[in-house]
Amino acid sequence: MKKELMVVLVMLLLVACGGGGGGGGGGGNNNTPNPNPNPVPEEPNEPEEPVVQPRTLTIQNMAWLQVVQQDMDDEDAVLASNKETRVRVDVTSERNNEVLPVNSALRLCSAPTTCESFTLTPNAINAPQAINDANLNGSYVAVIPANKMLSNITSYQVHVDTTSPAEVTNPLFKTGAVVVNDIRTESIVVRQVTFNGQTGVFPSNADLKSLLERTYPHSGLTVTSAETIVSEVLASATPTSIENGIHTFPQAVLDEFMNEMDLNYCREQNSGSICVTAWPDNVRFTFGSGFIVGGYANGLNTILNQSFSATDNLSVNSPYEVSDWLSHVANIFAHEFGHMMNLGHAACNVEPGDVNVGYPDGRIGSNGGGFDVGRNFYFSTAGGQFSDFMSYCAKNWTSDINYRQVIKTQRNDSDEQITRDITRARLNRDNSHDHTHSQQVTTKQYMGFYRLNGKWVMKLVDIEPNKLKHFNGHRSGASIHPALKGLSLQSVQTHFGQPETGPFFVPATVVLKSLISEGEITF
Repeated sequence: MKKELMVVLVMLLLVACGGGGGGGGGGGNNNTPNPNPNPVPEEPNEPEEPVVQPRTLTIQNMAWLQVVQQDMDDEDAVLASNKETRVRVDVTSERNNEVLPVNSALRLCSAPTTCESFTLTPNAINAPQAINDANLNGSYVAVIPANKMLSNITSYQVHVDTTSPAEVTNPLFKTGAVVVNDIRTESIVVRQVTFNGQTGVFPSNADLKSLLERTYPHSGLTVTSAETIVSEVLASATPTSIENGIHTFPQAVLDEFMNEMDLNYCREQNSGSICVTAWPDNVRFTFGSGFIVGGYANGLNTILNQSFSATDNLSVNSPYEVSDWLSHVANIFAHEFGHMMNLGHAACNVEPGDVNVGYPDGRIGSNGGGFDVGRNFYFSTAGGQFSDFMSYCAKNWTSDINYRQVIKTQRNDSDEQITRDITRARLNRDNSHDHTHSQQVTTKQYMGFYRLNGKWVMKLVDIEPNKLKHFNGHRSGASIHPALKGLSLQSVQTHFGQPETGPFFVPATVVLKSLISEGEITF
């Protein structure tokens, strides 16, 4: 009994001392010395330095956008003064996600130290690796207000990231020459013709002005309305047919109708103006086996046009849609105005012998493009096909060739003069001097021979010589008056060639005036 009690006491002592099966567990021997009595706290890791990527941005392309697109380094590029203009600058990167600098500028200079800056705004955050010519989404764009585009500007600077050096070794800095020309302002007089109870219709004067300034180099056009008139030619002519109220007349009547408007109204009442006349929808004219659709111009001062009430097709929301964003007859009106600017026809859908302007295919060039300020549309041949206004194909716009030609015509300058201006612009990058241009237009007095209501009439007229061409028609034709057959005649180039019904023009020399006064030439 005593023995069992001792065993129990021993077991209790062992339990109380934490012995037994506890072994070397969690608290078996608290007296074991710590091998590292004073531990040193670990220092935090230093952040790694970011890897700085070298800049790979480069200016790849620069273009003027003033109605048409012209490369800024194109030696033939010419701009019109006092016209809103944009600049497109394309910057590319060799890698993905390289950020485009925000602080960038275009500078236009009239002397080496006299420049005005315009903000170049990027249309993207990151630089593309390749240019998208179909839109401006990845480009820088600067807008130059019309009153800042002046003819004394001779050079430009494009500076992407203005904190970088303005040096030619900097791939984000470019400089070059530019030619900006003053051109004539035109006065346009609008008339409507009434025939058999219907009157011709045009868009508002403001819309006509906008249409022409959107599509040509002009700015500050004045458009005014004159009285509605009744054409004596149409009233006295016999239609070849009347169907559904539409009176159809032969082309010869159209020619005399043109002579009437040009001689009796435009020259008598609005000398020096371009006159545009709308014929009503109950009148049409034949040409060959078809009909003349749209308009007719004689290249002098007068446009006859089919009625239309709207310049734009507002259902078209992109220049790359199938349909044209300008209305069909508005396109034709712009075409006819081109003839007033001494432009002939471009090659697309035109008889080969009738082509004398633009690109060989009648389009706007393989890298052509433009900007329509009326619709805020940028477009280029990278996104679709566009034809020259002076062609007979669809989706029309002005080509850069014809745009420059109109500027030259409106200045009445030669190719050599524009070349001299380009040279002057290059010199002006280093030497400041006057860069003004004369707007004087030279006219010459001619005796004009017009056929009206089956009779020939004579009138002294002032015409710009570059609007006339030597007459190559069949002078033995019955339509040529005998008194004209011995003279060296000049005429205009119309849609249908040189009409044998006139008008014809002969320089008004003293001898010619004497022959007329003495009755040697009579009608």
